[in-house]
Amino acid sequence: MAYYGTMAYLAAFLINEHGLSVGKTALPLAIVGVGVVIGSSMAGTITAMNKRYLAVAVFAVAGGLASLVLYSLDMPVWATVVVALAGTTVINVGWPTFLAISTEISGSSQATAVGMLGSSNQMGGLGGAALGGAVLALGGFSAVGFFCLAVTAISALILLFGMGKRRPAD
Repeated sequence: MAYYGTMAYLAAFLINEHGLSVGKTALPLAIVGVGVVIGSSMAGTITAMNKRYLAVAVFAVAGGLASLVLYSLDMPVWATVVVALAGTTVINVGWPTFLAISTEISGSSQATAVGMLGSSNQMGGLGGAALGGAVLALGGFSAVGFFCLAVTAISALILLFGMGKRRPAD
């Protein structure tokens, strides 16, 4: 949700807060999009770690904090882009890592686990954009930052206390 909450409103933020035209948001958004590739690439190393749940939880909260800083502080446009890039990078470590973990712990139900993960990803996209829009309407861009931090903190808690003790199925 935090990724979609961050990315769904970044162009509007650049337009409203930094005065960029729609066309001038293309380069900053492309740069921020590179974070998806970097984060996904980092996931291979994270997946092999013994403390991968902790690492993903830390990266998720760091991404939430980056969203909070992004939408709450008055920064120059390129500082905003750098913070957004950092945030999308660390938030995107989770998806490939969760994919690997889900196939590991699901035993003979790997296809079901991967399907459920894909479905939850799409629901997160819907929820992140929809709830982010409601939060934006109620509290402005800084409220979106707090929303992103809150959902990453909840995700980290679930990951650490709900998933961290699981072992692979037989």
